Amino acid sequence: REHALLMALAALTVSAAWLIGGRPISGDSGWQRRRGGPCCSDSRSTFAEEAESFHVGARARRVALDAELAVRGLSGDELAALLESADHRGSPAFRAYNSFVYPKSEGALANAEKAGRLATVAQAVCFLHREQKAEHATWLRNHDRTLAEADAANPGRFPLTLVLDNIRSAHNVGSLLRAAEAARVESVHLCGITPAPPHASVLKTALGAAEYV
Repeated sequence: REHALLMALAALTVSAAWLIGGRPISGDSGWQRRRGGPCCSDSRSTFAEEAESFHVGARARRVALDAELAVRGLSGDELAALLESADHRGSPAFRAYNSFVYPKSEGALANAEKAGRLATVAQAVCFLHREQKAEHATWLRNHDRTLAEADAANPGRFPLTLVLDNIRSAHNVGSLLRAAEAARVESVHLCGITPAPPHASVLKTALGAAEYV
């Protein structure tokens, strides 16, 4: 058991070293893009300019959508959390909101301007947001129960706390959760924009380990 613990801690050390160095554990395309590597090209800036050309009227659409969401009970701090919190970044509700406010093509812009589209999008955003909240609450209940059962069956954890601060890659977070579960560390704190369970990509990479950390 001591040998397995040392091996798991060594894996954690290597993973942390890669993260501090700025490279994702799996794949380097994101690392190259952030540093202007060979995968970057001038076409990206051209594409961005073309996409921004379809954002005409974005402010008006956002104001109208916020008003429609408020009528349906989604406003204030809850709406701000949906749009700004790392827990909701990339969620279906977040994508539905931004796709309406910031369309990426001429067809999407025309669709956003259709009569009745505002109400349809507002209804979809509210439904997807409620669904995500329900899934999150369910995951937390299952996580607490699983953690209690695991500690009862195998008491004692290694007195080590991992702090994952502003790690953008959900796959890296999932990999570290797997290593933390193998080493039975005491806790893992996810801070800033770090994606957290039940984020789909985190759970997929963690391979079930997230419930035991």
